[in-house]
Amino acid sequence: MGKVDHPFGFTGKVGSLLFYKTGMHDGIMVRQAKGIPGRRIKNDHNYGLLRKHSEEFKARNILSSIIYKSLWDIKPVFDHIFYNQMISRSSKIQNLENQNNIGKREIWFSQFGSLFEGLSFNKRNSWEQFIKSTADIQFDQEKKTFKLSIPELVPGEGFNKAVDLPYCRFLFVLTVVPDIVLTPLGYKPTIGALKPITAATGWLPCDKTLPATELQVSIPEITGEPYTFMLSTAISFGRMEGKMEVVKYVGAGRIMKVVNGQ
Repeated sequence: MGKVDHPFGFTGKVGSLLFYKTGMHDGIMVRQAKGIPGRRIKNDHNYGLLRKHSEEFKARNILSSIIYKSLWDIKPVFDHIFYNQMISRSSKIQNLENQNNIGKREIWFSQFGSLFEGLSFNKRNSWEQFIKSTADIQFDQEKKTFKLSIPELVPGEGFNKAVDLPYCRFLFVLTVVPDIVLTPLGYKPTIGALKPITAATGWLPCDKTLPATELQVSIPEITGEPYTFMLSTAISFGRMEGKMEVVKYVGAGRIMKVVNGQ
């Protein structure tokens, strides 16, 4: 690593040299650029396997993006970006696909989506840290609804609140997740984009016994197949400051259940 004595008006790569700034040094630093040129990766036969894995990564990215965006209503409880965990689990599903060669493998979420069950949206907290009683999810075939049931919760016994936050609420999200298949136009989801369905309680005082709670979400009209139902739960906390304010990065959530749609 060297330092440029005479100041330049730019940073970036010039030939095999990389000019850059850091917070630790004044002026512009210079070093040999690292990495393999993109054109070599694209054309060199030695990188054929890397190109195939890169193509499959596109499918994992599509699936992870669909799921992550569907959880927007409970995003305030996220205390980290768990996108990499979704990519990792998508990779495991893709590796289970046994009909296509590497570079063309699809993601059959409808068959192996259960690998996403239990995925937490938090590092610092967990659902069990706040809710010690078992939450139950049931499907009503006739009404085409999913129902989340949480039993009565007594503070200090079946329920622990976040420190110094007087109110909480529960959220229940239904996401319709497609498979990701290879088409002549590249990787595509098997169904069109659908809005997630969210149900939530009102704000509940944390210092009192929380009554038994039921939250219900209805299955939307769906065109295409295959698809899968993914059910996520969260508890968020808030305080009253003129109006009720959600406190970000506090609370917890996770993917609770995955159910095949067919």
